[in-house]
Amino acid sequence: MLIGESSAVYIEEQSSDIWIRLGAPSDLRNFAVPLSEEEILVIVNPDNPVSDLSIPTLQKLYSGRVRSWSEVSAVSENGLGPVEVWTYSDDSEIRMIFDASVGADQEALTGRARLAPDPAAMLEGVSSNPGAIGILPAAWLTEEVRAIRLSQTLRASLRQPVVAFSSGQPGGALKSLLLCMQEGTGHQKLMQVYDPWEDPGG
Repeated sequence: MLIGESSAVYIEEQSSDIWIRLGAPSDLRNFAVPLSEEEILVIVNPDNPVSDLSIPTLQKLYSGRVRSWSEVSAVSENGLGPVEVWTYSDDSEIRMIFDASVGADQEALTGRARLAPDPAAMLEGVSSNPGAIGILPAAWLTEEVRAIRLSQTLRASLRQPVVAFSSGQPGGALKSLLLCMQEGTGHQKLMQVYDPWEDPGG
């Protein structure tokens, strides 16, 4: 059974037959099939004029060492207010990938950070506060928020496989389902969801 939220498929808990996770498998005891790729984006409110962020700056933002957007850019705050950091719980795949890629210490996360239970809540939180910053799978990106330009090295690290797992070698209908998701109509549908994000700034 596959569990989906909105247009993108993410599963935090194992289902009875197949479960899908973001990121390379760490436990090779399970049967794993790569389906596509997904990129984790750093997002801000559209009213935020900051266009790009470095790894050191992201570390400072998420640790709370930077609390004002005027410390990040020469551009005035223009009513942005203080930095409002949004993240996920420490067992979230999205957060673990982001922390590992940025070199962020989970325990050093600012105590002022807001926790989003899922990408939909992340979208709502960042879109409703001009000073907010968060992380979001590219498949969830809408015009409600804006993706920040990152270095190619960091983008490569934040791009991860979408993998289907099974506790054993699948057969019958499950095997047919996985084959459909790897090629043909099912794969075409997945590629529409996980279409690579194109940085408008180049």
